[in-house]
Amino acid sequence: MLGNPSVSRRRRNEALKWIVHLVGDIHQPLHAAGNDDAGGNDVSIELVGVKTWDGINLHNAWDTLLVKIALGTGRRANTPRNIDALAAEAGSLLGTEQLGTPRSWAAESNQLARTVVYDFDGFACRHSPQDVIRLDSAYQTKAASIIRKRILLGGARLAGMLNQALGGTQ
Repeated sequence: MLGNPSVSRRRRNEALKWIVHLVGDIHQPLHAAGNDDAGGNDVSIELVGVKTWDGINLHNAWDTLLVKIALGTGRRANTPRNIDALAAEAGSLLGTEQLGTPRSWAAESNQLARTVVYDFDGFACRHSPQDVIRLDSAYQTKAASIIRKRILLGGARLAGMLNQALGGTQ
């Protein structure tokens, strides 16, 4: 639909928005996890050393707070200062990382959820902890590194998909 000029501009625009959204989501590990905790929404957390509001959860941390740490954007949703370098780095991944398929991207994310996201004291399979989980600086550093790579990889893969759909080059 996206690359079909006979489809209305409005429908192609909507298709583009869905593609961007879904490719971004599938690269977030908790969007591909199944631990009976609503993708980490039922896991209350505290980021040690990071001033946050009360009631944050693991999903929110991985979707927002740790992303800001990974990209160095501060408390607001600012564009990273090094956006051009990030874009170049993402572009270079198209040559070194396989484009893969959405199924393989989901499998990668699921593996990261199982081996990184849920790697904290108090974790038990298919059980949401009752207490607030404290995620220390070592966890945050590891998470930020994973998140940064997933954002860059997701961006590179999205670009590859769009180039393919719209008849551009890889």
